[in-house]
Amino acid sequence: MNKTKKIALMLASAFSVVAIASPVAQAAPDDYPSDLKNRAKDSKPYDPWGFSNRNCTSFVAWRLVNNNGFKEFHNNITGTGDKRLSHAANWGIAAKRAGYAVDDKPAKGAVVWTPGTTKNKYGHVAWVESVDTTKGKVTIEEYNKHNDGKFEDPRRTIDIKGLQFIHFKPIPETPPPAPPPPSAQPKPNPAPKTSAALASYAGTYSFKPTPGWKQTISLDSAGNAVETGEGPDSKPWRATGKYKIGTIYVTEAPSYKPYQTSALIPVSGDPAIANDMLVKRDTGVLVEASYYDATYPNAALYLPSITDNSTSFYCAANASSAWKKKCGI
Repeated sequence: MNKTKKIALMLASAFSVVAIASPVAQAAPDDYPSDLKNRAKDSKPYDPWGFSNRNCTSFVAWRLVNNNGFKEFHNNITGTGDKRLSHAANWGIAAKRAGYAVDDKPAKGAVVWTPGTTKNKYGHVAWVESVDTTKGKVTIEEYNKHNDGKFEDPRRTIDIKGLQFIHFKPIPETPPPAPPPPSAQPKPNPAPKTSAALASYAGTYSFKPTPGWKQTISLDSAGNAVETGEGPDSKPWRATGKYKIGTIYVTEAPSYKPYQTSALIPVSGDPAIANDMLVKRDTGVLVEASYYDATYPNAALYLPSITDNSTSFYCAANASSAWKKKCGI
């Protein structure tokens, strides 16, 4: 696929060192993703939510996605550019501006927000694990409290008075599971039905990026990918691989509003296509973009614009004439 383009990720690092007083020790597991936990603090690439790994912002993002079910949460959830959440010190400001409640009312799953100070300009955020209204305290979970990139264990129980809380998304109520029937037997898990999803991408797509070049991608419903091409020297080339359905979040100009879509992420096979991604844009149309890190097959990837001239469009025979013009066929 076209290797000349690079898609810029609009992500910002976020640092945090701050003190929240009066801790009471409670043991807590650190379930922050191991692939991030085992990296050096602040190393790149950023985490899937757009923050520097092992920072307080990254851990809270993980809690909001994993525990609160806020799957679309990202650094850009409040906007792009200077409207992003960015450093912890900016979270309450950006969240309130975007319409999220910021107040002194504690709730399980809310974010404790400490603005920046002269001693700590980056501020701090933590996740509320539980609330004890009778004692006026909350138990929080957090990372990087001491600028060491570590989980604060034991977790702390602190006074509610004087705290500010950001309410992004409440934790969904989970009803207790119904008891199984007296004689119910466990059923084997059915085989995953992937062929129908893959079949929606099956077909042959063509693209002519520049005069003298032509490229073709063939996808089948079994997850096989074949890419062929020919350059100005008329020497043909061929690459094969596998692909699978994943999830991305694409930002489309000029509104820069994220929306969820299906994507194809070729895996294994020829290294030339191992880190490429194909987004189904329209009937018979795929859009290609470089996938920034193959270790995150379901990470959030933000493209400045999938209608930019630098983007490659691949068209099948059933694509509209307008799209075929963009594909150069």
